[in-house]
Amino acid sequence: MGILQDRIYAHSPIRLQNWLVSLYGIKLYRERYGEYYEQELERLRRAPNEASPDAKLNHLNQFLQFCNQHNVYYRRLFKKHGITLPLKSLEDFKRIPPLEKETLRTDETIFSNLHAPIIGMTGGTTGKSIQVRFTEYDYQMRMAHLDFFKEQHGFHRGMKRASFTGRMICPRTQKNAVYWRYNAPMKQMLYSVVHSNPTTIPHYIESLNEFQPAALDGSPSDMIEIAKYLKTHQKTLSFRPVALFPTSETLTPS
Repeated sequence: MGILQDRIYAHSPIRLQNWLVSLYGIKLYRERYGEYYEQELERLRRAPNEASPDAKLNHLNQFLQFCNQHNVYYRRLFKKHGITLPLKSLEDFKRIPPLEKETLRTDETIFSNLHAPIIGMTGGTTGKSIQVRFTEYDYQMRMAHLDFFKEQHGFHRGMKRASFTGRMICPRTQKNAVYWRYNAPMKQMLYSVVHSNPTTIPHYIESLNEFQPAALDGSPSDMIEIAKYLKTHQKTLSFRPVALFPTSETLTPS
């Protein structure tokens, strides 16, 4: 959303905000689920064990060859570090320096020279958001692999999910204790990490019990705080999710 749309959203009633979130959900749905998605998901279902070292190396080399052909940053990087393609083993991949976040933010040559109309943004929970770009093909391929992984743990597209997000889905100064918004096309309840604290957590628990999601995903630190609150106050959830899918943060031993 642009600045104008953000202002309109922030000053809209919650019911209209839910409608706007769902409208954006329709856009995401159309981008994520199409011909490429269906074909790749069906291929993965037919050959779930196609993950031999040779297959991995082949996929990796295809990607690196793409980078070498279309990407100035990686072409320069490969030349600087003497990387010869195709790689002979997965171990050779360690010779390629890891990508730093600041490079994504500041070096325009990181973007490949082809049409990539789908723009994704990280939530910016660390203070700086990062922009990434996708083609329709690689966006749908990514979603197919993600959804196939989730299927292995009992969650299928179309089941209800609760997502803990750092995006500003609620105005920061909101007084109404409704710190979540509903994305109807994806049956996804979005919970605001920004507004979560010991005072508001009981409202989150009440909403989760009413929504009854099949899975939880997103910020693990927020899920942990809710779990701590439940244990401390000897409360329980009235549902049992089939899986938790943490994203965005490092999982610590605790």
